[in-house]
Amino acid sequence: MKRNGFTLVELLAVIAILAILVIIALPNVMSMFNDAREKSFTTELKEVYKTAQQAWVSDSLLTTGEKVYSKKKDNSCSNPLDLSGRNNLEYYIRIAKSGAIQEFYATDGTYQYSFEGDGLTITDIKDVVQISKISDSNPKISIECDCVNYDFPNGVVADPSKGPVFIASRNKYYDSLSEAFEHVSSGQTIQLLDYVNDRNVITVPAGVTGVKLDLNGQSAYFGRDGYSFVVNGGLEIINTSSQEPYIDFFYGFQNNGTLTFNANGRIESENDFVENNGTLNIYNGNLGARESSSIHNNGTINMSGGEVGGYGEGIDNHGTFNMTGGTVNAYRGVLNESGAAMSISNGATLIGDQVALTNEAGNTLNISNATIKCIYYSDTYGIKNYGTLNLTNVSINTASYDTSKRSYGVYNYDGGVMTLNNVTITPATSYSNEYGSWSGGTLATGIYNKGTMTLNTINISSISQSSIGITNSGTLAFKSGTINQVQTGIEQTGGSLTMGTNDSTVSTTAPLLFASYNNGYGVKITGGTFNFYDGLIKCSRGTGFAINGGNPTVPSGYMVNKTTTSGVESAILVHE
Repeated sequence: MKRNGFTLVELLAVIAILAILVIIALPNVMSMFNDAREKSFTTELKEVYKTAQQAWVSDSLLTTGEKVYSKKKDNSCSNPLDLSGRNNLEYYIRIAKSGAIQEFYATDGTYQYSFEGDGLTITDIKDVVQISKISDSNPKISIECDCVNYDFPNGVVADPSKGPVFIASRNKYYDSLSEAFEHVSSGQTIQLLDYVNDRNVITVPAGVTGVKLDLNGQSAYFGRDGYSFVVNGGLEIINTSSQEPYIDFFYGFQNNGTLTFNANGRIESENDFVENNGTLNIYNGNLGARESSSIHNNGTINMSGGEVGGYGEGIDNHGTFNMTGGTVNAYRGVLNESGAAMSISNGATLIGDQVALTNEAGNTLNISNATIKCIYYSDTYGIKNYGTLNLTNVSINTASYDTSKRSYGVYNYDGGVMTLNNVTITPATSYSNEYGSWSGGTLATGIYNKGTMTLNTINISSISQSSIGITNSGTLAFKSGTINQVQTGIEQTGGSLTMGTNDSTVSTTAPLLFASYNNGYGVKITGGTFNFYDGLIKCSRGTGFAINGGNPTVPSGYMVNKTTTSGVESAILVHE
């Protein structure tokens, strides 16, 4: 009988044979296909290489220095190369000032290529990696416009035996911090794994931002005769370890970009700590210079925590200093130079050995909710003011260990203008530290005014038996507050001092003055004009109101009534 077609069994047999042939041939076919794609990708890499070299030559005619060319699929990068090719090719290529390629990364989504070193030739472009076969030794790269990030399949655990410095996103170990910074990109973190002794310049290039240096509880020494760190980009110093690090410099940082301290522990230098020409943020850490001024500021400082110390000035401010917390503790705490801008608030503390704060002429400085201290062996000054200074809710404590020296809470020089609102001044204060308690100084002055000053709700008190509340030879208005436990409440040597307000009434907020030490004076006038409009003056062991030149001015219809009761002499305004 004649057959018209194949049986089902025959068809199944043919299909089975074809399937076997496909299974046998497919690997070879796929291998050929992958080889072709790999060769095509390598060819594109060489084209990028040649075009980048040509672009570098052209661009170097206009500007010298390092060049970076990069491209993402979304065309978001500002510096791509002018070449044709598949739109899904992404690359990052960095060329040194010398023309040598330092980094070259590229990916097309299927293959990727990575190079980092001292130079790359076009014949070196090989060994591309198929992304489906990546491992910890060949992590997946992600091109950014200004850097390259890595994605490790199983994470990365740092191994200190491989090197003291580590960049996790690169899975690279380095023998020195300066070497690591030569290869760091924006947004990456450099971590210390062990002690580092580095005497090279460590530079953060201008285009590199968001870099973090994780001290990781380690110690390091940087011994250059010049600044060890030059920050032209952005650097933040952190510490992810529970152990406090100790970082020691011969010279510290020159900041021309953005530098942030956000690590607990000691970071200090033998000489100048920071020359700031950019933006300096201080959030944490014990920072400073042992033998010199700590921070020379020509830019902007934002300080909200931490402590800055120094043998000279803690902060020598020529720019803008915004202090909303933290402590400056130095031989001369803060010097606000002429033409600079400064504000201090929110619990900030200034401590000086010789002087805590100096405000030069031409400056307007506002201080609120702050503490100022100055205790040393010489004449000490909580504040020296030559400009305009406004204090609100401020506590000032001063003393000298040397009983022949005088401590001043506030010294307002000729031309200085000050307004004090709710300010407490304690000259010759008691002092306690880890070595015990001490009550210091016999010579103390709360306020010495040669300029112009207004006092609203002040409190001046002293433990010293040779203390003066206010010495005035300028123009001073004592509107409200209390002066207590001093030998002399007010010493008027010249100028004009007004006690109370000229409103012909005795106010419940009138100034009160109590002198309680031997041979004291409530008010001692040896020159100038004393206008007594309101208040109470008492002296328990001396003279309440001594006039050695002219009569005090009083409101119309009032007179100064001097009385002595049980040895206590008082002066108060009463109706005539």
